[in-house]
Amino acid sequence: AYVPKVLEEVSIDRREFQSFAINICLDDIPKAKELMREFVHDFARQLEAPSEKLNSTYNLNLQFFPLTK
Repeated sequence: AYVPKVLEEVSIDRREFQSFAINICLDDIPKAKELMREFVHDFARQLEAPSEKLNSTYNLNLQFFPLTK
């Protein structure tokens, strides 16, 4: 089975993977997207290090898509 290289090369204390499915009303999609944008903005604002303290670069991905037709 294919295992992403990061799982083999990066220890668990230096990475995080999460996924879940949620049932929502289609009318709430704009609110969900707004909350995701706020989260990304707050996440970066609180954690991005000043240039003199940089010692690592990470990637954060958020996906939000329907599992039903």
